[in-house]
Amino acid sequence: IPDAEFAMFELRASFVTIDGLSVKNAVIFGGVKRDNGVWANRGGSQCIRVLGPNVQQVTIRNCKVTNCLSSGIAVWGYSGKNNFTGATDILIENNEVAYAVVNGWDEHITVGGGVDRFIIRNNLIHHGGHNGCIGIDAKVTARNGKIYGNTIHTTVSNGIYVDGWNDLCYNIDIFNNKIYGVYTAIAVGAEAGGTVYNLNIYNNVVYDVTIAGVQVSGVGEGGIANSVSDVRVYNNTVFSSGDAVMVYGKTPGLIIKNNIFSENEAVNGVFLLTTNKPNVTVDRNVVYTNRHRNNISGMEEIEGTNAIITNPKFISTTVGSYNFHLQSSSPAI
Repeated sequence: IPDAEFAMFELRASFVTIDGLSVKNAVIFGGVKRDNGVWANRGGSQCIRVLGPNVQQVTIRNCKVTNCLSSGIAVWGYSGKNNFTGATDILIENNEVAYAVVNGWDEHITVGGGVDRFIIRNNLIHHGGHNGCIGIDAKVTARNGKIYGNTIHTTVSNGIYVDGWNDLCYNIDIFNNKIYGVYTAIAVGAEAGGTVYNLNIYNNVVYDVTIAGVQVSGVGEGGIANSVSDVRVYNNTVFSSGDAVMVYGKTPGLIIKNNIFSENEAVNGVFLLTTNKPNVTVDRNVVYTNRHRNNISGMEEIEGTNAIITNPKFISTTVGSYNFHLQSSSPAI
């Protein structure tokens, strides 16, 4: 759609399905830069949106969004604290979002500001733009959600991020995603001192990642105190990453178990604050030929208990023909 002719699509109702819509070049409208390709929220003014005051049962599927100033698809309850609810029962599926955040903020797909009960599944997300564009971000009172079956690659920041910011995020499952060619594949934190708890991260395949396969941050920006607890990381495959798992700050109830960490930079797969070790369970992970990294003062690499130090025997680790299924003789079976 040419910039000068860009059309806004707006619905002020619940029980809405947006299906098969194509949005591109959503960066200028009437000479003024605008933000999102698809926006379902309780307020605001973006390119395509659903307005409340209370949004419920919104589905966004089979859309293609390319070249947006900010988020490609965004669902905001809008704002608020103390378990504020502005949007419920949200489904985002089978969309392709590319070249989002070309000169703005937010992410390819964003849910936040009071979103309760959401599913983000089977989307293709790639080639992020400006300001460290994240693939999928569930943030600021997003809760009771599932993020699964997505393919995310070639962005300049995190593949999937759960960020409590200065509020809450909880009860979110992240599973069966394929993530590669990003900065960090899956990250958990609360940048402005918020609280995140009860997350399950499992059955994801991560490879060729710059910093970490999974990053859990029990400290906010600038060292601000936050609360990140009860995060479980299990049955994931992390190959050719920086650190398989990187842990900052204190993370009570963090469990890292039954994963395969192969050919990553950290010697033993998990890199964490020494004083945080009593808060973290690391058990029965397959660890193979991880390369040594330079330690940071106060942090160390650990393999945990019952580590299996041997080749996991993937079908293929040849670049261009990766196949991370396991051979029948694999010790990880």
